[in-house]
Amino acid sequence: MSLLHYLLILLICTAAAALMLSISLRLVVSTAIIHARYRIQSRPIFEPTTLDNLPITFRPKLGELIRRMQAMGFVAVANVTAREPNAPQQVTQCMLVNRQTGTRAAIFCLIMRNQYLPSIAFVNEYSDGTDIRTANARSVEFARQGPRRFRESLPRDAMVEEMFRRHAAQVAAHAPTDAAPILPEPGREIEFVSARHAEARAAALPK
Repeated sequence: MSLLHYLLILLICTAAAALMLSISLRLVVSTAIIHARYRIQSRPIFEPTTLDNLPITFRPKLGELIRRMQAMGFVAVANVTAREPNAPQQVTQCMLVNRQTGTRAAIFCLIMRNQYLPSIAFVNEYSDGTDIRTANARSVEFARQGPRRFRESLPRDAMVEEMFRRHAAQVAAHAPTDAAPILPEPGREIEFVSARHAEARAAALPK
């Protein structure tokens, strides 16, 4: 191979390396901008929720919601807090499960400095990819489209009993007859919540 060929190969490799470096730098800068603007962490810290994690005025509301959902056949199985180390916000999630209907429910509380925003969601997921959700607040999951995704967004002040009634109607209309519901294994609920939280955050990041 002639010296000219070697030089051409060297130039091509150098140009390719420069292009890859440019792309990598853009990804780093984009990630930094997203983090600075939206405070999105790729690995939030999960820990069991304590009273100190909950706003004082939210505590009785959470207890009331849990009691009302227990009356509908749900059992509280996990209560975790996702804390952002470098951001002034955290999310608490109380997960309840109704194994008879194959339904998960979550009571969320987004806390940002001195303000908080609670929300509720009911979810039925199945092994064939069917995903049925009813919530009183839109989320990343509501933006994800697919042939087996069914969503209903209700007003924020919707009664939890009415939400579950509407969700049950959706499940009756769209649930598959030949697929198993996806529920957390007993004793591994926190791992389940952590994995779902990571998936939601991954979906929120630009591809």
